[in-house]
Amino acid sequence: MNGMEKIYHSRTNISTDVLLLMAKVSMLVVQEAEKWANELGFTTAVVESRDNKIRFYETMGYVADYSQKIVGETFTCYRMEKQLK
Repeated sequence: MNGMEKIYHSRTNISTDVLLLMAKVSMLVVQEAEKWANELGFTTAVVESRDNKIRFYETMGYVADYSQKIVGETFTCYRMEKQLK
């Protein structure tokens, strides 16, 4: 990395560049799913996101409905929606 030390995520020991790559791939997967849904005639995309991943979907235009809380044994999810073009 141009003489710089890699920065590692403290919990997973995964380097920052790998985390960025994973985020980009995740965004591409969601965008392709939205494209496919749009081609099938759907006008709204709906996801149930873990509470710690809401920001990821918000950056892609999804809006969380905090009244739609889903509590599981190990984590909490919220319903999120996005209008497709």
